[in-house]
Amino acid sequence: MIKLRKEEFKMQKLILIDGNSIMFRAYYATAYPGAKLMQTASGIYTNALFAFVGMFEKIITDDTTHALVAFDTKEPTKRHLAYEGYKAGRTKMPEELIQQIQLINDYIDLYGVPQYSKAGYEADDIIGTLAKRASSQGYQVEVFSSDKDLLQLVDENITVNLLKKGMKEVHRFDPKTLFETYELTH
Repeated sequence: MIKLRKEEFKMQKLILIDGNSIMFRAYYATAYPGAKLMQTASGIYTNALFAFVGMFEKIITDDTTHALVAFDTKEPTKRHLAYEGYKAGRTKMPEELIQQIQLINDYIDLYGVPQYSKAGYEADDIIGTLAKRASSQGYQVEVFSSDKDLLQLVDENITVNLLKKGMKEVHRFDPKTLFETYELTH
């Protein structure tokens, strides 16, 4: 039997990123009232891309062994079919952000991190499935999003990082901080 010394054992770490959440945070962090949106000389908006790159490179660290960025799709989900008013109050995506989506996807590809989306599912559905599966296989999972619904994933192997104000304010939830923050009991 092969025995590993403690210093030789490296836990597998999976980073799961809610691509839509990070992309919207990046855009709105730079598109506040009075802000001049960054553009190339040919008029292509780049403010969301610029902020996304900064956030992404803070999330993917040297000890990351696996990562994936999940995105929503335009197709309706099961929730839309079950409830007509699901997300009906959401404002339309700004054209300046729509122009940057492919640039953000291209950047993620160049970085070598896989992206995944599936018609009928939201990014948080994909993240939830992968996080629980990886946790059951002993991976240390870090989720990055601004969606509080993902807090239900927190367990001894899954930490959820809720982003506030870009990456300037990140609330990290493991089981202990989740119970303390929301005054939950076991």
